Amino acid sequence: MKCPNCEREMEKGFFGCESSELTRPSWFKKKTILAIGGEPLGRFHLAMTFFQGSRCRECWTLVLNY
Repeated sequence: MKCPNCEREMEKGFFGCESSELTRPSWFKKKTILAIGGEPLGRFHLAMTFFQGSRCRECWTLVLNY
């Protein structure tokens, strides 16, 4: 996949983040205090949550699938 910003080839992989009842991965339209009010992404897990995607090492761009 080509990077949408710099058009270099992107590296495939996974973005991992901790997932618990209080800190599960969420989408926010703007930053909020204490990360309240986000839309949960994926399902709740007691361990890590992984999102498949690609990254560009040149311009630090992530493209994630959820």
